[in-house]
Amino acid sequence: MALDKRNFEREGIEYTVRFFDEDSDKDLQDLKNIVNTPGVKKWMTSVHGMKHMHFRQWMAEQGKNNEFLFAVDDGKTVHGFVYIYPSELIRGRLEVSYAKGAGSPSGLTTPALVNSCRIVRDHIFSKRPNKKNPPMIIAEIEEDNIPSIKVVEKAGFEMIRKFDKDDNGVWMLNWENI
Repeated sequence: MALDKRNFEREGIEYTVRFFDEDSDKDLQDLKNIVNTPGVKKWMTSVHGMKHMHFRQWMAEQGKNNEFLFAVDDGKTVHGFVYIYPSELIRGRLEVSYAKGAGSPSGLTTPALVNSCRIVRDHIFSKRPNKKNPPMIIAEIEEDNIPSIKVVEKAGFEMIRKFDKDDNGVWMLNWENI
């Protein structure tokens, strides 16, 4: 599948949003390092206990079954990821998760999220040329995860469900905001 990479610049450094290379040991190690950071372990319980083969399978998704795992890299290191996948929360929607590595520069996640959403939209439109509306992409975030709330709001997401009994709120991307 052809992928339209999306680049952005932050503090004079160019970053690329791209699929992980499932055959790259460097990409694999960078992804493992990100997943093993305390913040990711705290907020993304779905990655607990992942084994080597699970990481390789995850890296290979690349749009299959509407599952997209994007690397955010500067040509040397993967600093974070954006994961877009079918939502179990709201049928017919895509959901997003993201993380950055410990010690990675701040300010990368918002432009990476925007670019990832655009790549997914373009991919879906290329597969379904008659589709008129872009995909509905949501984020479910716990109330205490203030950094993630700031990221989605800067990326153009708007709250559509206030925090529930489990302290989770839901935001949806407003395409007109990006």
